[in-house]
This record gives sequence, C-alpha cells and structure tokens, in this order.
Amino acid sequence: LTRRATRTGAYVGLAAGALFTIWGVLTEPGARIIDLGWFNFPFNQILIGVFGHVVVFVAGYGVSRLVGGYRPADIETLVLRRAHVNS
Repeated sequence: LTRRATRTGAYVGLAAGALFTIWGVLTEPGARIIDLGWFNFPFNQILIGVFGHVVVFVAGYGVSRLVGGYRPADIETLVLRRAHVNS
C-alpha cells in the first residue's frame, strides 16, 4: 500500500500486531485468561482482528519512516497504483 515501507518496518509491524493480538486474546471480556484490571481489552473480541490490522500498518509504517532500512529496487512492481483514466 505504500512505497515507503521497509523490511525493518514490516518486521516491527508484524511483531507489534502479534503482541497486540496475544494481549487482546488473553484479556478479552468474554473469555478472560489474564485479568490486568484497567489494562484489559475492553471491546468485543471481533475487534481484536480489526484493531490488530491497524496496529500492524501504523507500527510498520511509523518504523519505516523513522528508522528506514532496506527497500527492494523493484518497489514499483510491489505496490498498488492508481489506474490512469484516459479521456
């Protein structure tokens, strides 16, 4: 979705998403395994996946912009581009 993503950002985003998902599953309201008090996941369990995707993108993009890292030379072939309409 972006040309600015780096390998480091992708790895950090995936790790942040995994940690968020683990936390959400362990502290969800319906089947709480660990009670962290006010730090429990407060929303419906279906939203763990929705929020998890946001965490992956935001963390990955943020780290890519702040830290940098390796970007493939053929990045243009790996991202979505807007279609040009000729009229």
